[in-house]
Amino acid sequence: MSNHWHCPINFLYLSAYFAYILLNSTQNLSFTLNYCKMLLYEKHYENYEKQRKEEHKKKILSFEEKFVRISFYSTN
Repeated sequence: MSNHWHCPINFLYLSAYFAYILLNSTQNLSFTLNYCKMLLYEKHYENYEKQRKEEHKKKILSFEEKFVRISFYSTN
């Protein structure tokens, strides 16, 4: 039963420790915020690129499908 509380307490200690490190100076804070922004922009860009590639693939498949239909009907 006591093992149940070790994880949250350790998490609180670690959170407090990292908060102390990050807030130790404004330089660390601004660096950390800029790093977080960079990670968010990077993730957003990755998602954007992935979505753009999927849309492009759908357009190509749609075009190929239409082309096959047109060529099928024109040969008959």
